[in-house]
Amino acid sequence: MKNCKKIKLSLAIKTGICHILSQEELKSLQELLLEMYKDVASLCDKYGLEYMLAYGSCIGAVRHQGFIPWDDDLDIMMPMASYEQLITLCDKGELGDKYEIGVPRRDKDNFITFLKIYRRGTTFIELTNINTPFLKNICIDIFTMDFAPKNRIFRVLKGLISNCMRFICTCVLYSQYPSEEERKLKSYSFITKIRYKLAYTVGKIFGIIKHQKWIWWFDRFNFCTRNTGFMTISIGRRSYYKEVHPVECFLPTKKAIFEGIEVNIPSDADIYLTAAYGDYMRIPPIEEREKHFIYKFDIGEKKEVQNE
Repeated sequence: MKNCKKIKLSLAIKTGICHILSQEELKSLQELLLEMYKDVASLCDKYGLEYMLAYGSCIGAVRHQGFIPWDDDLDIMMPMASYEQLITLCDKGELGDKYEIGVPRRDKDNFITFLKIYRRGTTFIELTNINTPFLKNICIDIFTMDFAPKNRIFRVLKGLISNCMRFICTCVLYSQYPSEEERKLKSYSFITKIRYKLAYTVGKIFGIIKHQKWIWWFDRFNFCTRNTGFMTISIGRRSYYKEVHPVECFLPTKKAIFEGIEVNIPSDADIYLTAAYGDYMRIPPIEEREKHFIYKFDIGEKKEVQNE
């Protein structure tokens, strides 16, 4: 998986299919993401919701006391109860007119399997999202932390089913809303070409059921509010059972500094980050740095940038 991402990033740069953010654009993006985080954190604090930085944003807090220099997103994770409350508050307009949300629902399709809070008046289109009818704005990702079965065998079985459903969701998305630019990018390498064809074929097979149904089933399958002593991020970077940790690894949260403000991170951020990244304090070489594959970018008040 990591090698495929390296190949894809290298091809994106060489072919010019993707837009590579300039330092000025990246700085503006990070400033906006920080502003968005403050708004979300303020709402969570107002209602006593539990939340913490996740993945690269958590590394940023621990290693850089701010954004990882090349990071182009901001990730938060929340226990299910707080996550559901936040969705309800957003539906009631508590975040204000600046924002709109995308979340798995029974009656409406969604681009991804977790909550995204979008900033109106901006544009952030990834290659996989070019032809979809979903929101295409700069956003914050909010991952839900589900309780996982206490029994290890049940945990592995649930993880296997969850991972299969997640793969199907992605494949059906590819086939239902195909991106010519994504296909073109992956056609330059044998490995990425085979992976794309496999995903597209699986998507066609399972696409007899619409994407929104798969997303909804996946979301409900992982839903669990009964405290089992273990938590997982079913839509995390390392899949269901590889994301499992005791509740004490996450809660209660502890404080850290991020871009000059106080933020929440997991109680044992070292265990969490080591499981997700290995030696997370090591600065990765350029070819291993994670970035989004951007097709179109507009911060709002500045001139729109689109790949030609």
